[in-house]
Amino acid sequence: MPLTILKYVPGLYVAGNIVGERVADFLIFLKNQRAINTYKDIHLIGFSLGAQYAGDIGFRMQKKTQKKIGRITGIEPGGEN
Repeated sequence: MPLTILKYVPGLYVAGNIVGERVADFLIFLKNQRAINTYKDIHLIGFSLGAQYAGDIGFRMQKKTQKKIGRITGIEPGGEN
């Protein structure tokens, strides 16, 4: 499971899966509508738990499209202390 923090915060596990799935689908939609030229143009930035979500979104994008997004920046990614 790409969202490792979520095993420590059980209520967010479901939300993390939904957020990752929906945002990945939205980015694919934007690419299909030509609002984004390439997936390399995408830069996701997340702070703390948002950094975990950004990584999950990148994981799901790669799984769905077989292409990597341009960049993911995690600022103080949440995780095991």
